[in-house]
Formats: sequence, C-alpha cells, structure tokens
Amino acid sequence: MKSQLFKLPPSKLNLTALFKYFPDEDAAREFLEAWRWPNGAICPHCKSTEAYKITPKQTETYTDKKGKKRTPRKGLWKCAKCRKGFSVTVGTIFERSLRFTACLASNIRRHGSSTIASDLLPRRNL
Repeated sequence: MKSQLFKLPPSKLNLTALFKYFPDEDAAREFLEAWRWPNGAICPHCKSTEAYKITPKQTETYTDKKGKKRTPRKGLWKCAKCRKGFSVTVGTIFERSLRFTACLASNIRRHGSSTIASDLLPRRNL
C-alpha cells in the first residue's frame, strides 16, 4: 500500500486520494507503525525495543475502573521492560485520529509542510 501511495504524481496526491489509501483506522495504523517504527516498535516511555503488540480477541471484554464493560482497543503495544502500554501516536501531536494522521504524515513526507496548509484549510473550514 505504501509503495503505491508514493508512486502517485504530486498533482494526484491530495486528501481525497489519501483517504482512498487509508479507508479505515486499521490501514492508517499499519501505515503509521511501518513509518514510525521501520525496525520494530520502540516504547515512547523508556525507549526500549522490547515491545509486543496486544492483539484483542473479538469476544474479549474487560471491566474498567468505573465498572463499565469494554473491549480492548486495536493498535495497543506493551513494553516488556517498563510494562507500560502505548500506541503509534503516543508522544506525538497526533494522538486522536489515525486516518487523518496517516494522510497528513504521508503528505508532509511527500511535499513538505507548505502543501499541507493549502490542502487542509479549505476542507476543514479553518
């Protein structure tokens, strides 16, 4: 997916095209993990490379501190050294939307930050 994305000519690479490459949060997460951690995940808390992905089961649930039943989030990692959990966006300015973040990151990587303002401002009504 990533290799196809960066083969697009600059005139064709806009937010509409990027949203096609990242149709859901899973696609965006995979892109960001490969981009941020090309040699494997690194814990943002202790900088250890001894991290593993937590893969939730479809039927797995747990009860949170308030007594509410929840299912584990996708994209969670846990550090084997410090035992803290994290995701690909922890410690970055992009801790909310993965799809938007992946589009923004790939656009910055391809064109630099000057293109971002012209591409985002009209669509976000800022």
